[in-house]
Amino acid sequence: GSVSQDVTVTVNAAAPTIDSYSASPTTITSGGSATLSWNTTNATSCTINGSSVAVDGTMTVSPTTTTTYTLTATGSGGSVSQDVTVTVNAAAPTIDSYSASPTTITSGGSATLSWNTTNATSCTINGSSVAVDGTMTVSPTSTTTYTLTATGDGGSVSQDVTVTVNPASGTVETRTFSSGDVPKSIPDNNSTGVTSTLVLNDGHSIQDFQVTVNITHTYIGDLVVSLISPSGTEVTLSNREGGSANDINKTYTLTNFNGQDAVGTWTLKVKDLARYDTGTIDSWSLTVKATYTSSTHDFASTDTPISIPDNNSTGITSTLNVSASATVTSFDVTVNITHTYIGDLVVTLYAPNGASTVLSDREGGSANDINKTWTVTASSGLAIHGDWKLKVTDNAGADVGTLDNWKLSFAY
Repeated sequence: GSVSQDVTVTVNAAAPTIDSYSASPTTITSGGSATLSWNTTNATSCTINGSSVAVDGTMTVSPTTTTTYTLTATGSGGSVSQDVTVTVNAAAPTIDSYSASPTTITSGGSATLSWNTTNATSCTINGSSVAVDGTMTVSPTSTTTYTLTATGDGGSVSQDVTVTVNPASGTVETRTFSSGDVPKSIPDNNSTGVTSTLVLNDGHSIQDFQVTVNITHTYIGDLVVSLISPSGTEVTLSNREGGSANDINKTYTLTNFNGQDAVGTWTLKVKDLARYDTGTIDSWSLTVKATYTSSTHDFASTDTPISIPDNNSTGITSTLNVSASATVTSFDVTVNITHTYIGDLVVTLYAPNGASTVLSDREGGSANDINKTWTVTASSGLAIHGDWKLKVTDNAGADVGTLDNWKLSFAY
């Protein structure tokens, strides 16, 4: 006979294995990339962070932050996983360009700094905050190095540019400039006060400086008087001094502005800080020793001398033709008059465009003669070509005189 018996051999599916899994490189800079590479055995499918990939292969990744990539291999025998991490470092900031134009200036000039950066979140120039890309105008009074520092998540980087300042070429002279922005009434008991301006278009590296102020007021102890330079330096000339005395007619010698440029707008500010008494800024002038770069061109009268009729409102007019063509913002007029009582006289200058400036309005009382130079400002610019006229009237009887000569001086 026969007999049978069975045995069963159970075959389990082989478990999948991840034979290799790596990232190259494992550390990148923000904006960079890494390559993931892997090989598996007995896997029928694979995913990396949930997305299907081949069972063997490579993949380029560009994470913006440090990221872990999980490879999961699945087969009939189950699943297996393995991690690799790509570390992302913040990109270091870079200064792509940084320059000064021009790199060399004359005292009183300016240069433009220009810069561009990448990966910077903030920038400074010599410690002051600026945009991460931009331009800035600088007007150093001496040779200066400007350090641009760019800072970002990846650190900081700095770069220097130097602007060389050469002394202004020209002549060291002392010149006097008078404000044409007068008279100005001073508001009573008003902390805002009133301002008068004077624009200078020349004068570098101030060496000596004086300001002359003429104010009519019935109680000068009410007044605070200050002078402000084009760079913003403010100097108090009088701080409620003088008590009940009348008027300020004084010249102040100052050292506060030495080394600065005179070019720009100077401002005289007067405040009346108590009630009842009132007054006026009658005139003020600056006498500045500095280096002047412009050349002076003089034009003198040719129809003088002319006798001035006594007590006659028509007076006389002298005409001076300027043949040159230029535009100026200030100029000097010098007048020489022989007269035995200059308080009788009104002296007025007329420009070719018809604009007029009263140079002297019955000032000086019983003094003899006018021999004076006035600086006249024209902040919006004045064309000098054409006929200029000087008119002189004598407005009282007895004393007589003569317009001896006069001239115009232009710097251009």
